Amino acid sequence: MFEPPTRKAADAARKGPSHSPATRIRARHCKVSTFRFIFRNFATAKREDNPTKTIFMDLKRMTEQVCELCHEVGAFIDEQARLFDTAKVEFKGPHDYVSYVDKTSEQRLTEGLSRILPEAGFLAEEGTRKEGERFTWIIDPLDGTTNFIHGVPVYAISIALLDKQAAVQGPSAPLAEGGIVLGVIYHVSMREMFYACTGEPTRCNGREARVSPMNSFDNVLLATGFPYYD
Repeated sequence: MFEPPTRKAADAARKGPSHSPATRIRARHCKVSTFRFIFRNFATAKREDNPTKTIFMDLKRMTEQVCELCHEVGAFIDEQARLFDTAKVEFKGPHDYVSYVDKTSEQRLTEGLSRILPEAGFLAEEGTRKEGERFTWIIDPLDGTTNFIHGVPVYAISIALLDKQAAVQGPSAPLAEGGIVLGVIYHVSMREMFYACTGEPTRCNGREARVSPMNSFDNVLLATGFPYYD
């Protein structure tokens, strides 16, 4: 069973244009799809020229590499959280912020992901755009910038891999061409790495993740968040 590198290993490894509303909506839609994939891992990917098992093995190794990359970039974000100067915040729109931390993290992620899967394209929050014939990495390098700049330690690195040739089917969804086949969400300040890929269960820090057995609202904790844009 794969377990992401330790914090010590991650520390050892440490040595934009504005968007139109339509682009931001598309990016946020992709991020929602990533969360759905992570916590509802029902995907099945197939292609004619390779056995399904081979695809699963490739994705599993790729997921390990993405987790390692997230640890490395997360170490940078964690370091900058202690040094961050709010005077360096930029504004993409009302209540929509970006900083050099977002931009530098995106650059490091795209460079690392290009090494993992060179033929893939990119759809990234801070402007990196590249069309991929089959694969596209969907990235938010600092998911929770508003929290980050206000010192609230709830932010993450969110990454998904879109395969245009994947056959994706959920328990109540019709068969469709193209879908998310790999997803990683790294909660930086909590050191929690959630990850999943087609054919593998969702895991957090090496352990299989499951939903709570609670079946009554009287015994659960609910948390919600609402973005506020003009």
